[in-house]
Amino acid sequence: MGFVWILVAFYATYIAVDLAITIAQIGYVKRTRGEKAALLSDEDWLKAADYQIESLRLGIVGRIYSLFCLALWVFWGFNQLDALINDSGFKAALFISFYLIINSILHLPFRYYETFRIDQKFGFNRSTRKLFFTDFVKQLAIVFIIAFLITFAIPDNFSFQGYWWLYAFTFSMLFIVAVNLLFPLFAKLFNRFEPIDDTPLGEKIKMLLGQAGFSAKGVFKIDAAKRDARLNAYFAGLGKTKRVALYDTLIEKLSEREILAVLGHELGHFKHKDIFKRIGAIGIVLFSAFAFLGVIDEYFYLVFEALNLPQKIYILFAFLLIVIEPIVFFARPFINAFSRRAEFAADAYGAKLTDKADLKSALIKLVIENRSYPRKYPIYALWNESHPNILTRIERLGIDG
Repeated sequence: MGFVWILVAFYATYIAVDLAITIAQIGYVKRTRGEKAALLSDEDWLKAADYQIESLRLGIVGRIYSLFCLALWVFWGFNQLDALINDSGFKAALFISFYLIINSILHLPFRYYETFRIDQKFGFNRSTRKLFFTDFVKQLAIVFIIAFLITFAIPDNFSFQGYWWLYAFTFSMLFIVAVNLLFPLFAKLFNRFEPIDDTPLGEKIKMLLGQAGFSAKGVFKIDAAKRDARLNAYFAGLGKTKRVALYDTLIEKLSEREILAVLGHELGHFKHKDIFKRIGAIGIVLFSAFAFLGVIDEYFYLVFEALNLPQKIYILFAFLLIVIEPIVFFARPFINAFSRRAEFAADAYGAKLTDKADLKSALIKLVIENRSYPRKYPIYALWNESHPNILTRIERLGIDG
């Protein structure tokens, strides 16, 4: 039982730190919302502050609810799901796939509330309830397919000891790589991709891609406005699956020069191979975590006995998805520091490839249209912000006015 209490204490510490950081950010936003507005109008400054406060409060409730779901799984759910698939083939694949799907369904009310109450209130949501639930079903299907294909070969009698942790690490990394590689394919299930290669904007984008030595399968506008009013653009895929996608909201709100500046920033990420570096950084964290768990694997027998769980490898893998969460949480400051550094480098590349003034103007418009509150409590930013503070990014561009 001693090791069980160590796990409980570790998880409780993670939850306590996470909640404390979130509460600190809420207090900081409340204190600073009365300051002189930066980048935003006075009205939008207050709206951005209120939006973040409501989102963070929902996050706190969601975190407490997650604890309830965790207890439900450990003390009841794992045994019930194991009994449900007991006479099936591919037990490991079915168990892990259904675990991920059921977990998503359990948290659906929070996604619904965020979309149709908070986002609706602040003017972001444009989705219908039919579209929302259709998207959710598609997402569940994708999760099931990827998880099943990666885990179907796990033998039911796989031992807790030995190199099981290496298989768990491999499963995690294959899942991450598969999502990145296949994202453009799955994205077609949710959005209509309209080629803009032959438009004046598309021609300028192709010239920009050529300057950066970047090749993609095409430049597309996607119908993001049917779901959300926020602006965005992305390069997705790995290798030959790479493509450029511009939200129709972005094309509507930004000038051509600003769009090119935003893409110049994204090209900086590809030029510096940031996607591969980020996957590598996550891989190092996960490998270290799983290797550590492999060293102490003998204690998992005691944990499973104490919790009255069947000693089956696929239940262990699902259990590890819970245990790995706080380990990754405490590594997040290092991952985010790496990410923020990459963002500064991408800004510098984009400003050099296009124009500093256009990039600054685009960043400001993104803040305004997305109502991003620019004030972050330092420890909250350390743990939760993968991008540098927008005010710091603009300052680094070195432009007055």
